Amino acid sequence: MDDQTKTTNQDLAETANTQDPQINSYSSEDNSTQINQVVDTKSASSQFDYLQNLQSQINIYLSRIENLKQEIQPVKEMIDSYLSNDPLYAELSVKAKESTKEKSKRKKELMSSPNGKALNQKMEKIKEEQNEANEMLSQLLSEYQKATGATVFEGADGEIRQIVMIAKLIRKTNLNRD
Repeated sequence: MDDQTKTTNQDLAETANTQDPQINSYSSEDNSTQINQVVDTKSASSQFDYLQNLQSQINIYLSRIENLKQEIQPVKEMIDSYLSNDPLYAELSVKAKESTKEKSKRKKELMSSPNGKALNQKMEKIKEEQNEANEMLSQLLSEYQKATGATVFEGADGEIRQIVMIAKLIRKTNLNRD
């Protein structure tokens, strides 16, 4: 047991001895057990409070993000309206749409050819392998971080990279939706 734990246990023992006469009747071994139970209870209680606070903060930010999304929509509509009311912008938009259609048509023709299909299949295979490698790297870095507590990793090339874990929420229910 380290000095800090001993001091904490002694402080708790003194607090327990002065606050609860029932603890005074135990032997020192029983007193130590009682103190550990008090520490465990306080830890569980503070952990519960921490988790409640964390959940509350998550809900606050989820709500804030949803409100900001709703605020953005009317502003986007105003921008679209503002731009579409300009005759030069409207003319250029029509030309851009026509050009994009022609470009898409030509791309589709080229990608339908045997060479285009082969290249596309090769690209898809490489992307799939890259996604699998990224997924495995993520799992390995997570294990590395848990095992070492490190937040950085030095690669074989000598470059130091920060380990960043990304967590996000994905909707599982469709509550409060119109």
